Parts: sequence; structure tokens; C-alpha cells
Amino acid sequence: MSNQFYLVLHYFGIILFFVSFGGLIISSFSSNSLAKAAKQLKLLHGIGLLLILVPGFRLMVKEGYGLEVWIILKIIIWIFFGASIAFIKKEKLKNIIWNSVIILGFLAVYLAVFKPF
Repeated sequence: MSNQFYLVLHYFGIILFFVSFGGLIISSFSSNSLAKAAKQLKLLHGIGLLLILVPGFRLMVKEGYGLEVWIILKIIIWIFFGASIAFIKKEKLKNIIWNSVIILGFLAVYLAVFKPF
């Protein structure tokens, strides 16, 4: 399949991840009515991460990249993103995780666009 197909899947995974993560954050701050949707949001979170990583690795191979520093940093960022939903319910960590996801999301985009290392 073409690189564009994998790129579309990769971007779609990013959208799913951030939408589901935002929903999980909002549901953790609100009442029980939104907490019921958390199960579906966690499922979308996992699907989004899968759609980020699998096409991302495929694109990495097709473009001829090895395990360069910027790719390793992005993998570490996405592992943090995957683990972050385990701590959303923790009151002390909620704001830290929310801010970290925004900052690390920006860093992931920066690394993908500029490939600085």
C-alpha cells in the first residue's frame, strides 16, 4: 500500500487518541453521567494508539529510517501517552498529565516535522 494510506491511518489514530484522551479528562472532572462513556473512550484510546504506532512503524521502514534519536523520543512520548490514562483518575496527577499531554503532543509534532536529531 502507498505511504499516503499509512499516513492517513497514522493521522486518524492521532485524532482518535486526542479526542478520547480529552473525553477521559473531562469525564474524570465531571459527574457519573460521563463516567459511563469512559469505557468506550478507553477503547478509542487504545485503537488510536494502535493506529498511530503500526502505520508509524510501517512508514519508518518504507522511508528507510532506522532508530534515530527523534524516532526513539517519539516512541517514548507515545508510551507515556499510553500509560497516561491509568493516572487520569488520580486527583494530584490529573492537571500534570493534562498539561504534559499538550506539551508532549507539541513535541511529537515538532520531532515529526523537523526531525532534528
